[in-house]
Parts: sequence; C-alpha cells; structure tokens
Amino acid sequence: MQNLLKIFGVLICLIIFPLAASADMGPLETIKVRINDAIALLKDPAYKDADPALAEKQHQELFEHVKGIFDFRTVSMLATGRNWRRFSTEQQNEFADLFAKLLANTYIEKVQDNFRNEEVVFDDETIISEGRAEVSTRVLLSNMEVPVIYRLRNIRNQWRIYDVQIEGISLVQNYRSQFEDFLFRREPAELIDVMKQRIDRLEKDRIQRRKEGRPADTDAEDMLRIL
Repeated sequence: MQNLLKIFGVLICLIIFPLAASADMGPLETIKVRINDAIALLKDPAYKDADPALAEKQHQELFEHVKGIFDFRTVSMLATGRNWRRFSTEQQNEFADLFAKLLANTYIEKVQDNFRNEEVVFDDETIISEGRAEVSTRVLLSNMEVPVIYRLRNIRNQWRIYDVQIEGISLVQNYRSQFEDFLFRREPAELIDVMKQRIDRLEKDRIQRRKEGRPADTDAEDMLRIL
C-alpha cells in the first residue's frame, strides 16, 4: 500500500509540469515529454535548499501547471458520476477548480519530499476511439516494477489526462466512491464547502510543517481520502 501511494503521488506530480512540445504529438510522446521534463525539474539543484520559502515557491509553481495538463472537467464529471447533473454550471466549474487544488495539496508536497530518482519505462499507446487513448508505462522502484496506464482525450489537438490507473486502481474510481457516498446524503453545495475546508487545512498544515522543518505526512489512508 505504501509503495502504491508513493507511485500515486509521484505520477500526479510528474504529469503536472508544463508541456514543452508541439501540439501534434501522439499520446505516448506527450506522456514521455511531460514525465522526462518533470524528472529534470524535480532533480533541479536550485530546489534542493531546505529553505521553507523556496519549497513553498516550488509548490506554487508546480500547482500553476496542473490545470493545463489534466482535463479536470472530465475528471470531475467521471469522479461524481450521475451526481454531476445535480451541480449547477457555476458549481461544476467551482468543483473542478477545487478538485485540482485538492489533489495538488494532497500530493505535491509528498513528491517534493520523497522523490528518489524513480525511472519510468514507456511501453506503448492504444487508440481507444477517436480522440481517446491509453498509454502504458512502468515505474521502476528499487524493489518492484509498477504498471501505470494513463487515459487521455484529445482537446483542440492537445492530449490531456483524465485518469491514471496504477496496479489496476483508478484515480477517478477511488474518489468516485467517496463523492457518491457523500452526495447520497447531502447536496453539491455542501460538498464544495467541505472541499474548501479540507484545502484550507492542508495548506495551513503544509506551511506550518515547512516552518518546523517536518516532512509531509505519508499516511496511506489519508492520501487516498479526499473528504
């Protein structure tokens, strides 16, 4: 479980870096460029200083790239399932923004603290249908090999990720069960309020840890729990 959670964290972070490539790349090349650029940035010696302000600066720079790489509207729609229709248009937009911020606050700090030069092998791509594809990769840890599948859709000639599957566990499906359970009993507006509160708590905790020089928490259950 701890290895799985580490991979979730690493890969969420690896795919949020800016894409410095042409718009006509295929899905596998898109993933390859993103991950290789991300690894280079994670190894950047400029960010190895323990200064809390520098670590926070890196955190904010990473987050600025999240929405341009993920298709967070599709992620949000899939993660809420049939409940998506219960959200107003304004609530849908707000939820997608909050979901992006919540994932970033859950994983980025953990990757900053725990990245250990993981190697990624790029295997192949499969076109599922027009505008949709899967890219198969493997992450090589010191003691194991983890299969990772990226699911992408083409939006205005750019391949964007809408799900990541690690050892058969879907990022979207994991959160969908939590959202469905919450929305079975409560309203979308309440879910949005709860997400805001959790984001606020995560941000305050992160800043306090930086000041005290403590590493990010890596509790497996907490990382997979979004509410």
